[in-house]
Amino acid sequence: MKNLIILSALCFVLCTSFRIRRNTQCTSSSQCTTAAPCCRIDSGGFDLPSSGTCSGLQGDAGDICYGLCGCKSGLTCYRPLSGVCCLPKKCYDSAWVQQEELNYANCLAQSNGPPISCLPV
Repeated sequence: MKNLIILSALCFVLCTSFRIRRNTQCTSSSQCTTAAPCCRIDSGGFDLPSSGTCSGLQGDAGDICYGLCGCKSGLTCYRPLSGVCCLPKKCYDSAWVQQEELNYANCLAQSNGPPISCLPV
């Protein structure tokens, strides 16, 4: 009985390790494991993955980010202000994001026009 428990535990560890190491394809983070909780998007839009790989890594600059798929330190998950609907959020330099938000807030404070007049062209 003791050997069976040890063998079961060993199988669980090996099977789990193999699953974490291989590139698990996904379309949503709910299909991923706790060790690799993020469905890192390879393609898709509207913040929804159409094809991706489960990952435990934080995103680099320019990577699409959402929910469990955050960004590395110094980067912020951000959707740039634009007149285009529904651009995906991506990892951008945090200082740049802060400046963009400040520019938009200043424009709104000084503008007599609609908020859309403060969007980049």
